[in-house]
Amino acid sequence: MRPSPADEASTLFTLVRFASNGDGLVLRSTEGVLNPAEGSLDTFGLNLTRLDNDGNVVFSRDFAGTRGDGSQAMINAGDVYEDAQSLIYVSGSTDGELTSSASAGARDVFLLRFDADGNPR
Repeated sequence: MRPSPADEASTLFTLVRFASNGDGLVLRSTEGVLNPAEGSLDTFGLNLTRLDNDGNVVFSRDFAGTRGDGSQAMINAGDVYEDAQSLIYVSGSTDGELTSSASAGARDVFLLRFDADGNPR
């Protein structure tokens, strides 16, 4: 696998699925520096990377969350799936806020949706 922005992070979990066109969808739970080129903080995070048939990175997206007290949230990757319309779904759980939605309790599940280029939908 070619380097992605999360390479300075320790991988806690990795899942690889294949898209309908043969691209690889790689989902990782990470601990460490996300996006070091942009100066992101040390954190727990989630990384979704799409690789083409030649192993080139099509896109790589990093996510980090926070708790209500401002501390860093733990994020656990669940699964990744691409549907017939090339929409990508990522599931998992967190003990904080991953998006603009408030945490509902001690541990929340999430489902994120992206288009084939990695843009949130």
